[in-house]
Amino acid sequence: MSSYFILVKGVIRGFGLKGFIYEKMRIRKLRGFIEDIDSDEILVCIENADHMNINEIVNEIKNEMPYVIISDIDVFPVDSCNPRYSDIDIIEKDYG
Repeated sequence: MSSYFILVKGVIRGFGLKGFIYEKMRIRKLRGFIEDIDSDEILVCIENADHMNINEIVNEIKNEMPYVIISDIDVFPVDSCNPRYSDIDIIEKDYG
């Protein structure tokens, strides 16, 4: 089991993508965070996931969100998200 960053880029605001990812993580009993980077990027960090879980989530983001326009999804292995996350946190920013 490893931890991963998933960076989602595209026209993604206002379509419920963070909630969608939250639900996919919750179903799999994963933990970590989902954070707005800017108006067209979301960073997801998932703790203690196997490669199969990550591939499934990436495929669901690509295929099950019909109104979201994904320009790129990058996946990076990391040592840890942050030990303070015992569940799934959504970190939002206000872009006005």
